[in-house]
Amino acid sequence: MAVNNTKAAITDLNTSISLNPNPFAYLTRGLFKDIIKNYAGAILDFDHAIGLNPKFGEAYNSRGDSKHHIGNNAGACADWKKAVQLGNEQAIVSIKKYCK
Repeated sequence: MAVNNTKAAITDLNTSISLNPNPFAYLTRGLFKDIIKNYAGAILDFDHAIGLNPKFGEAYNSRGDSKHHIGNNAGACADWKKAVQLGNEQAIVSIKKYCK
């Protein structure tokens, strides 16, 4: 995905979130921020998604990915493990690869 398209999507999501803050919008914006390597911004969005829905396994998994990108392996592993507890099986691959 081109950076300009990603930034345009983030702009659209900003509008969406201002009208209707919901965990899926925050998750999606966080995923786009992760693509453009704005890991701190992505983590904040995943935090918002989790704050709105503490059982949102996909948000924990994605936050774990962003934490891993910035070198916070302990935080990443904790998030991936929580994601698995909440039924997100994608996190299992990351746990096996990066967590001891």
